[in-house]
Amino acid sequence: TTTGINYVTIDFKTYHPVKAGERIRILAPGDGTEDGSFEFFRSTFECDLTLRQIDADSRGLTTSWGSNDFTCIVEEDAKYISNINIITTKKSIRSGVLYRAVAAIYNPQWVSDQARPWHIETYSNTFSNYQQNPDSLNTEGALLDAGSAPGFPITQDFHRFIIEKERPDVEEYGGKEVGDVRFLVALRSALEPKDAIRLVAPSTFVLGAAGNGDKACHAFAWDLSSRPPESVVECDGNVMTWHLQDRYNCAIQPSGVCVSEMKFLLNVTNPPETPPPEANFWIVEHRLPNGVLEASRAVQGWQVVPSFQSATVDLTGRAISAGSRTMTEIVVSFVPTSTADLIELTVLHPGNFDLSPALPSSVGHVVLEATRSTVKVQGAFVASSGGDPTGEHRVSIRLRDIVLGYPGGLTRWELRTFYTGDLQDSITVNGFSLPGRLEVIDKSISTVHDRNHHAGEAHPFLSTLPLRGGEMAVVRLTFSLTMPLFGGGHLVIHSPGYTLLASSSTSASSLLNQSINISSVSGRQLKTRILDVSNASASQQDPPPVILELLPGEAIRADEAHVVTMDVTCPYDAGKGDNWLLETWTHEPQYSVTRHPSNSNDGEMTSFVMAFDYHLSVWAARAAPSAEAVVTLVVNLRMSSTRELLLTAPEGFAFPRDCLVATITTLEEKLEEIDPSTGVPAVTTRLIPSEGDAISCSPLEESDADEPARPTAKLVLANFACCGMADRISTRLKVTSPEALSGPASYWLIQGLAHRDDTDPQDVVGWGVDFTGFNITPMALARFHYPRVAQASTTLGVEFTTTQRLSGGGMIRVNLPPSASATCVSFVGLSLAHAGNGRVICEIPQDSNSAVIYLNTTLLPGTYSFAVGLLLMNSLSPAEDFSLYLLSRRGAVVDAAVQIPAASVVRGLIVSPEAVALSADSVASLPEAVLLLDEAGVEAPANESPFDARSGKPKPGRIVQVTLALDIQAQVPVDLAISRVLITCPKGFRHLITTDSPLSTQIQLEGFVPVNGSYVALT
Repeated sequence: TTTGINYVTIDFKTYHPVKAGERIRILAPGDGTEDGSFEFFRSTFECDLTLRQIDADSRGLTTSWGSNDFTCIVEEDAKYISNINIITTKKSIRSGVLYRAVAAIYNPQWVSDQARPWHIETYSNTFSNYQQNPDSLNTEGALLDAGSAPGFPITQDFHRFIIEKERPDVEEYGGKEVGDVRFLVALRSALEPKDAIRLVAPSTFVLGAAGNGDKACHAFAWDLSSRPPESVVECDGNVMTWHLQDRYNCAIQPSGVCVSEMKFLLNVTNPPETPPPEANFWIVEHRLPNGVLEASRAVQGWQVVPSFQSATVDLTGRAISAGSRTMTEIVVSFVPTSTADLIELTVLHPGNFDLSPALPSSVGHVVLEATRSTVKVQGAFVASSGGDPTGEHRVSIRLRDIVLGYPGGLTRWELRTFYTGDLQDSITVNGFSLPGRLEVIDKSISTVHDRNHHAGEAHPFLSTLPLRGGEMAVVRLTFSLTMPLFGGGHLVIHSPGYTLLASSSTSASSLLNQSINISSVSGRQLKTRILDVSNASASQQDPPPVILELLPGEAIRADEAHVVTMDVTCPYDAGKGDNWLLETWTHEPQYSVTRHPSNSNDGEMTSFVMAFDYHLSVWAARAAPSAEAVVTLVVNLRMSSTRELLLTAPEGFAFPRDCLVATITTLEEKLEEIDPSTGVPAVTTRLIPSEGDAISCSPLEESDADEPARPTAKLVLANFACCGMADRISTRLKVTSPEALSGPASYWLIQGLAHRDDTDPQDVVGWGVDFTGFNITPMALARFHYPRVAQASTTLGVEFTTTQRLSGGGMIRVNLPPSASATCVSFVGLSLAHAGNGRVICEIPQDSNSAVIYLNTTLLPGTYSFAVGLLLMNSLSPAEDFSLYLLSRRGAVVDAAVQIPAASVVRGLIVSPEAVALSADSVASLPEAVLLLDEAGVEAPANESPFDARSGKPKPGRIVQVTLALDIQAQVPVDLAISRVLITCPKGFRHLITTDSPLSTQIQLEGFVPVNGSYVALT
């Protein structure tokens, strides 16, 4: 009509989403004049408008927007245009979703029978009346969407339309009858025959039968204080129509207006609750015989107190996600306004609920009947007197084990009460927001060892072992949602026992932005930010959960798989770690007492299986190359329940058949059955050879060990050291060392084995690594002396120092390079021949390129030397090597020096040294200055021999003459000039050549030809 405020409802869907910083522009019909245009305001530039998302369901499930979500501004120069500025970052107008705007507006003052169109537009900017020209904002470049819809004609206003209840101050309850409601309808003209007066009640009221052919009105009566018109009165649903039979004249009022007035009474029954604000109006219309609307007026209806006071349906079970079948529970709470003995609960939305398994968990309630969508509960429900809805008459019915619906979202329920079979009250309520299902499709965890493996590091085998407590790792979860999550929504991750690195105090750093992220399965990373723990669901936990917020414009669609990856620190206690709870949260309003996430996995993701972090220490007093060594093993088992240990050594080591060093005997006692003769249990004892906490050690067959194959031994622990009884165990083992460690991968590994249950095979329950271990210690000294001449029979001198004791019957083995061969023909025992005054025998084995020296006496720690014959080939180079072993009578290595690089042959060298000869010849003729260097002493005779008379060896500190003979093996080429001869003394010897005397008196050259008096040449 042309007077009063009007509520206009506008339903729309956009093609483009409208986010924070963007707007919706509504253009009502207007001609630029106040009388001919709609107006969104008359006293302020802020419009009165509500906005909400509505469901296509006719039951009207809605999600409202609040004042913190948008502002509504009327354009100063065009009051018929309003702008809805989106200011929230928590939600947005989503594409293809139905929204409803209800605006309070003033109609034009001119009557118009044309339904002029309304227009709606969306823009990528916001509007303000201050310092902005609307034309600069409403540009085509900023325009997102545009649309229009036909409006409504403007009719003549009724003179009066009044509704009065008999008791206007009494609250009206849903489902209750309101008696003798008085209506007064006054028009500004007379009524002609075949005119019609229509009374339209709010849609939830019923004035008469609907659609069954019965046109009777419920409890209608004319008020005889005024003359009723001659008419036929019919009712259909919420519409009452009077068809006039005769003319109904108007009466001239003192103001000069001719008014036709009618009064009548109605008894109406309240709906269960107050209709929506835009629908809570009683409307009266005057229509001409041709159906044209001549005049109308609307009056706002009264408020209805729901038939169930404070009725709620809440979700309280442990399992709350869509589709859950066990550990579910709902609570129906209300204050009945009528006494009842039966309540009927029907779920209206969403689908896929199953109430048939429902069982009551509240006292005094019995389920009489249950179907998929409806459950009937018997009990005593006493009516409230209208007092405090939280008082003694409040009813709470708990139902468990129902199957929750799917896919989630706001639920809607119908509650009806009965007494002795008669319906008492009925109401439809918005219930809890059912969380969608967050399904963890796949989960994996990778350790630092995995990263090392991918980066080409040295420990790929460790990546095959289970994750240990306290380690840093990368968790990867693939998940899907049944309810979408849009920009501003949160993904909350609760990981008991784990520390998500993104939840540290430095979570704002750019580094942590890389430590947790969400991406699609195709790899597109979503824009997120890490929040502090401020969500209502994030209870005080240690460590706290991580909250990831989707930035505006991002979305996780329903049933689309996404991946979240995060860096974590695992619990230090491998036995700790409860299930992971993953939830999503939105800022949508909820109707239940308890606020719920929009999606949840109900904490059903089990924690990762972890092993205990063993501390391993392995050391040996000394391990010679290829020798058997005794190693000490100390392991901290962290009280894990293991009985067997697997010890894996670096490559090259070997475990003997019985690798346990057993020198101490422990006693094990075992109680048997009761002896009838004594009445006490018999006791059996068993002696267990042991040194430490292990009772046996044996090598694993190579086929039993995991790939890659490494030397591994199984240790069985004693009863007092196994099965979670001991924290630290130690024992001693025998191993055979390699010739040398294999490099950076030479670590020792211990694994604890146990059965997780009676049916599973043994699992690794803990493991540890000693990356240090111990070194392979060769002989203190090992030297190989030989002339570097090829194809000539020469001598190999071997010099070594050992710190070990080699018992009689032992042997010394010299392994030669492939380009050399030995002979015992020219064997010289040297210091070995006098070691312990025993026999020394040289032998060349047929099955190896070596020389073996047999000893029949004990070789004590010290320095020794011997020589064997040697023949070299031209191919000898430092790529080949010598090795020296001291072997026991049984062939076990006692000490060794291995892989000593060979000195290469000097190509072209054609001389070979002969045996060195020592004598006292010509010593007496040496200069006096030289003779003074002799340590014989002033009291010794001048002609005393420098040699020991018994052994023939030169005495220490005495001067002797050395004769070095060279065998010329071939004719010296003419062009080969040998400019000098270099003589190197063995260690401890020193030459007595001096430049103070002529060389001819100190060195005698035989077979050499002088060149220019200074140099010599071979002949």
